[in-house]
Amino acid sequence: MSELNVQVNLYNRHKNGKYSSYKGTVGKVSANILNQDFSKTNPYEALHTDVTQVRLGNNEWAYISVITDEASKEVLAFQISDSPNRQLIMNTLDELIIKLPKHVKPIVHSDQGW
Repeated sequence: MSELNVQVNLYNRHKNGKYSSYKGTVGKVSANILNQDFSKTNPYEALHTDVTQVRLGNNEWAYISVITDEASKEVLAFQISDSPNRQLIMNTLDELIIKLPKHVKPIVHSDQGW
């Protein structure tokens, strides 16, 4: 059996060699109610959300959607999916709604990337 040698040339279309998924302003931009003041101390006053992409051991991707409380830093809701879609976000919000006390009306802060 002979060994097969293959040379692979990778093509990087980004001039600086770094990847960026930024596509410019897309869709509606919400008002910046918090004005970068991330010092709330009352529980459920301000919540933060984000979706993170992670590579698994089998080289597949997973997407984690998380909502945390600014005051306590507690994770209030999270969902994991193999697809970064609207259903992932809706499932995370549904979990949050079940766990939130009825009287609170928090600000939900996002980087608006999704």
